[in-house]
Amino acid sequence: MWNRLNKVKIFNDFPLDNDDGRRRRLTGMLLIAGSMVAAGLMAQDIAAGNFVETGIDLFILFSFALCFIWLPRVRRAEWIYRLAVGSLATGLLFIAFTDEDQTKFLLLLLFPQLFHFILGNREGLVWNISTLVLIMVRLTAFALSGEAYPLAFILRFFIAYACISLVAYTQEWIRALYFKKLIDEKEELNRANREIRKLSCIDNLTGVFNRGYLDRQLEKEFKYSRRSEKSLAVVLCDIDHFKRINDQYGHPVGDQVLKIISNVFSEGVRRDIDWVSRYGGEEFLLVLPGTDTPGAKKVSERIRLRISRGNYEVDGISIRTSVSFGISVLDDPLASTISNPEVLLKMADDALYHAKQTGRNKVICHSDLEGRTG
Repeated sequence: MWNRLNKVKIFNDFPLDNDDGRRRRLTGMLLIAGSMVAAGLMAQDIAAGNFVETGIDLFILFSFALCFIWLPRVRRAEWIYRLAVGSLATGLLFIAFTDEDQTKFLLLLLFPQLFHFILGNREGLVWNISTLVLIMVRLTAFALSGEAYPLAFILRFFIAYACISLVAYTQEWIRALYFKKLIDEKEELNRANREIRKLSCIDNLTGVFNRGYLDRQLEKEFKYSRRSEKSLAVVLCDIDHFKRINDQYGHPVGDQVLKIISNVFSEGVRRDIDWVSRYGGEEFLLVLPGTDTPGAKKVSERIRLRISRGNYEVDGISIRTSVSFGISVLDDPLASTISNPEVLLKMADDALYHAKQTGRNKVICHSDLEGRTG
């Protein structure tokens, strides 16, 4: 039987290592137990001809079934917890108050654990006190009328209820501290894992994405562009005469120039949408999702002017440089003959080569080359 229950979504999809999973599983098990008890009581009432009690049993059973069906399907299950606890409490109160049996009345001692474990200490305490007041009023009425519950039983019940409530409150408080510590540790671990993943994607020298990230992410960007029918532009950038900088000033100065230029690239694109990657050596790739040909030209020209007009100080040395740009754009994803990101990169490389061959420090788009060829 347990193997069958374990296959039910509520027992299969919610782990016990988090607070919500624990509460959902506990609520689910209580609903199953409550449904079995309610079904048994309903059968007894039907046999005895107690149709009013049968209707109440049926209502409680329906509430349990509704909670059990919706419990695994909702993102925030607080209202289901309240409905389930309210239905269970109503059923227990009905059993205790109608039969006037001291043994069955002791079932009400389950309330503190039920309220605090499922609803938490803050809300559970309100439910607990409210229910205790209701119980004590009912017991006092019984005692004053000389019915089933003497004053000594009421006093013992009150003491037992208070002690169990204190234990339940303490247990829930300790459990909440444990889960808070567990959540903090998991968050710290997740933060460390995110940092590791980030570092594995970042070029150590320039701080932009590395070639490994480019190969993985560009494939995703390309597929998304085809699926969403949105344009995708890639801009291959090469620092002009970078070898001269290394030969004349040394590689440490050249590394600083790479950092400066990569920062200009990062600042020149949309921070939350576009991204920059080091392609290799002094080459960088700008990836501009949702950008058409005129937009890619505008971005590239703005960055080109900023770099060519800049005067960069590195270790007391004033350095001026320029960058050449080659653009390729997936303008019409569905009609385009560009079948994969490698073709898109090859087109950008051809445009960059043409920019280099025709004087450097310029922006060339592959579509312009096709027009000239035509």
